[in-house]
Amino acid sequence: MKRKMISARLIALAITTLFVSSITMQPIATYGYSEEDNNATVAVSSEVKVNDYNVLGGVESYTQSGNKVTFNMTTGEKVRVSILENDVFRIYMDPEGKFQEDPTPNGKDHITKIIDKEESEYTNVTPSVEDGEVIKVSTAVIELRIEKETAKMTLVNKNTNSIIWKETEPLKYKSGETIQTLEASEDEYFYGGGMQNGRFSHKGKIIKIKNENNWVDGGVSSPTPFYWSTNGYGVMRHTFKPGQYDFEASKTGEMTSKHEEKRFDAYYFVDETPSKIINKFTDLTGKPILLPEYAFYLGH
Repeated sequence: MKRKMISARLIALAITTLFVSSITMQPIATYGYSEEDNNATVAVSSEVKVNDYNVLGGVESYTQSGNKVTFNMTTGEKVRVSILENDVFRIYMDPEGKFQEDPTPNGKDHITKIIDKEESEYTNVTPSVEDGEVIKVSTAVIELRIEKETAKMTLVNKNTNSIIWKETEPLKYKSGETIQTLEASEDEYFYGGGMQNGRFSHKGKIIKIKNENNWVDGGVSSPTPFYWSTNGYGVMRHTFKPGQYDFEASKTGEMTSKHEEKRFDAYYFVDETPSKIINKFTDLTGKPILLPEYAFYLGH
């Protein structure tokens, strides 16, 4: 019995390490507020507000340039979809339409980056775009659908003809927070978030993407703004700001991911196999290091 318990701990530790190592191999990021973000202003034309949040309006127009499709929203924001591979893409919502390439650091001495692979190193697939009441941005593998009236998005796997994820409401934001709200199915499970001590499968739970330097059960010591779903996708929020992912803890059938800034910048990785999703994630952020044999002892 004792040997089985030790084996289980080692397996759980190995899986957790896989999630966090790609980012901790670079200088460790401090997830926290910056003065710039607190003093930021939001510029929108015909804003729609719900509970103090600005809610994305419908699509007014869009333009395509190579692998990028940029949507101009009726509420003034811009949303840019960049197709990197047939199964890897980026969604970037910026209220001011500036699309700064790197996330805002949390201090002047903060020089680390989250990503290791530049967009120019990808294939940069040119998608087909179909106009209509639902705008469809498609590759050989995926189809991203954007409702023109509401701006709600749905991602479809064309190989299996199944919904990967679906927004239950449009993206919403305020000066210090941006939220994506997705539908969660009964048989869908969620993993990731870096080193979430004492936790593995997150369905029905809330996890924090914030370094608490806490190594006990329920504490967070090395957070990573990445999670993956058994529906066949993973997502990494390209930000250093603290976050919170609610996997149906507050409402059954709904999950929310939020970070403490007004921009939404996320990379999505699509595949039916968890190991391939994680490989695509570490292609972007940097491959994890292989520890020497003497480092594989109980407790580390």
